[in-house]
Amino acid sequence: MGKVSEKCKYPKIFEELTAKGMKRSDFAKMIGVSTGNVSDWASGKSSPTNSKWKAISDALGKPIDELFETQKEPAGNGGPKDEEMIKLLAEWEMLPEEDKVKSKVYFKGMLDMLKKGDSDGTQ
Repeated sequence: MGKVSEKCKYPKIFEELTAKGMKRSDFAKMIGVSTGNVSDWASGKSSPTNSKWKAISDALGKPIDELFETQKEPAGNGGPKDEEMIKLLAEWEMLPEEDKVKSKVYFKGMLDMLKKGDSDGTQ
């Protein structure tokens, strides 16, 4: 079925393909992408676009948030991410690029305020 790189951001997709005995080429046709796209996802070169997640979910019969599950980091590299953070990051990844930029600016501002001890934003 092909290897899945440790760099793959969404290994759950490929675990589901294996569990279902589905070929990547058949999966690619089902969701309307090239086999090369699916291979790039497996290698970590790219990730599914926001518009493809519904089709992926439908093809695999799994909720999108379940497919966003990532591999846990080995001990010593920050430990496993908590489930709430994984879901937040998954939702963030689905935002349009413009909204991602805005949220980064907002988040950085909030972190700066917290570092200064100004958690309510009033200074």
